[in-house]
Amino acid sequence: MLKKGKFLIFFLVMLTLVACIKDYKRSVDKEKPLVYASFFPIYNLTKMVAKDDVELRSFMPTSATVHEWEPTARDLKKLKNADLLIINGANVERWADNIKESLPDLKILRLSDNVDLISYTGAASLGDFQLMTRYDYKDKKQSIVFGHTHEEYLRVAFKRDDGKHTNDELVKIGRKIMEEMGDEVRQDHVLHVEDGKVYSIKMRHESGELEYVLPEEGKWIVYTDRLPEDILPFEFYEGENEIKGEEILRGSSQEVDKVTYDPHSWLSINNAKTYVNTIAREIENLVPKKSAEIESRRFNAVDNLTLLQREYRNKFKELTNKEFIVMHYAFQYLARDFKLVQYPLQGLTSMDDPSIKSMVRAIDYAKKSNIKTIFYEYGAPKSVANVIAEEIDGGDIKPLASMEYIIPGQTVDSMDYIELMRMNLENLYEEMKRQNE
Repeated sequence: MLKKGKFLIFFLVMLTLVACIKDYKRSVDKEKPLVYASFFPIYNLTKMVAKDDVELRSFMPTSATVHEWEPTARDLKKLKNADLLIINGANVERWADNIKESLPDLKILRLSDNVDLISYTGAASLGDFQLMTRYDYKDKKQSIVFGHTHEEYLRVAFKRDDGKHTNDELVKIGRKIMEEMGDEVRQDHVLHVEDGKVYSIKMRHESGELEYVLPEEGKWIVYTDRLPEDILPFEFYEGENEIKGEEILRGSSQEVDKVTYDPHSWLSINNAKTYVNTIAREIENLVPKKSAEIESRRFNAVDNLTLLQREYRNKFKELTNKEFIVMHYAFQYLARDFKLVQYPLQGLTSMDDPSIKSMVRAIDYAKKSNIKTIFYEYGAPKSVANVIAEEIDGGDIKPLASMEYIIPGQTVDSMDYIELMRMNLENLYEEMKRQNE
């Protein structure tokens, strides 16, 4: 009994010591502001200016898919004691509004609010549409082919054109049909179309295809709530051939266009410099005693980014052909900065098998443009890029880092934003220099 009593006392003492140690650790940590950055590029740009003046943590798990990840209750608990959450914005962190509702006192710094975002016409509201087209179908079996997108749905409706209505009347009919959200339809299925019904086609982060069967051949009016744009590309096919219909109306039927944004704004060096300046101001507010050190780091970071930008602007300026083929539609901001032309392989991503249509289109484009290199996403599988490159005479593959993936064997602390951007620019330059020889 005596031994048991001594053991119990020892156990209780140890528990008390552990609790004290934990409390001490919390109090030591609390001497520095706790800052979370949503994912790698935001984390690294923050680290450039903050260094050890704050306790900096990455919010998203390194294994997460940036555009699909949602925080759990445990993740939200991490933010309870945070002084600041820094996010990219531009609809990357779709969960940000929910966090604001759950933690109204948490300061959230949305970096994209201070940069020039690439915008597109977004989805029309219920009771409206963006595109109305008349098709003369020779076959009941058709398909819609989608490119890579971050959007959630494409809403589409089909109306048999019996020739009894004027175009203005068909616009009114379309508005009425499009008042419904429509049944959700998943890609890689066969949709049996009903006349006058709207469908919400579920998009995926990768590209895909939806086959549909009409009740009968002949003329049909097709309404879509979006225009085919880079942010959500889609095309209509009859068999293996793309079909072009008679475009009756393009743009909002009520002249009220919604706007959506390309989310990959961190891949612009111009934007990165603005991000650094914005982050530095916010960190200075948290640790005003360190303002001089933070300002010095901010200056150095912006200077290093500017030197990189100037170096490759001069290199690209000497070239005439500036086109590149990439798996993922992620590099339009980089292309804009350096006046390059991005061709994303619609229907081809590291997560999805290519369709024959996409394969043929990509290979034809490469041959016509004298493109030899297919770029795959750094940190993701490269098998699909290999398949395409093998169809091109002298073809090869190289990586481009979207920074959405943590490279295997590395962490958010071992990678560097500027070095990854340098790799991107050098790989692009080497391919384009070869095009121009």
